[in-house]
Amino acid sequence: MKWLEANRMRLEFVGFIAAMVLGGVGPAHGATITIGPGAGNDFASIQAGMDAAVDGDTVLVAPGEYLITEPITFRGKAIT
Repeated sequence: MKWLEANRMRLEFVGFIAAMVLGGVGPAHGATITIGPGAGNDFASIQAGMDAAVDGDTVLVAPGEYLITEPITFRGKAIT
């Protein structure tokens, strides 16, 4: 019983970590935003897709030619 009392904080921490792992708590996976011409893509413009993205999202650009009228910017977002 004395061991349990002496190690209560350690056991609570281990239980917390186990709950996070088993419960799926952890880094969230972002959305995938698709860019390309035509239906089936989220955006036709690269910058529009980048603007809609939030940290953790992935922006996929379909192969092709795009008219770029100004530099493309991430606007400080942590996106792929």
